[in-house]
Amino acid sequence: MKAGGGKAKGASFEREMCVKLSLWISHGKRQDLLWRSSMSGGRATIASRKGIKHQAVGDICAVAPEGHKLTDHFFIECKHVKKLDIASFILNNRGELAKFWKVACKQAREHLRQPLLIAKENGREPLVICKPRGLRMYCYDQPITLNPEIRFLSILLETRFPVL
Repeated sequence: MKAGGGKAKGASFEREMCVKLSLWISHGKRQDLLWRSSMSGGRATIASRKGIKHQAVGDICAVAPEGHKLTDHFFIECKHVKKLDIASFILNNRGELAKFWKVACKQAREHLRQPLLIAKENGREPLVICKPRGLRMYCYDQPITLNPEIRFLSILLETRFPVL
């Protein structure tokens, strides 16, 4: 990737995840339920500074009623970076992935949602990271089958990192 191409890489990854998540929640029927939030979530940040609660929070928002069953429950953050430091995250709660997770948890709390981080390291498949409780709560009253294209890494965050 040429220098300065990080924004384009991130935007492309967010669009790809919108399609995959739309297919997941619609059981393969629709790919247009979700799309990138304005300014990649920045619009909600600016609104909150002015004391305005914004409905579209995080990197992905619903653009169809069926999409709200995911976005009303989760604060979705997407990251596509060169190196995630997955082992450091799992073993020591350190590194890039740990930083991304801490920020996602903080922002999710501010918006009264569960954190859901979709992270991709160059050359690897995306990982979806959430608290097990959040995924259980989401799937409780709806028959959701996991799309084989999306790998869930639902690490036992509540027991491993109880302060998050």
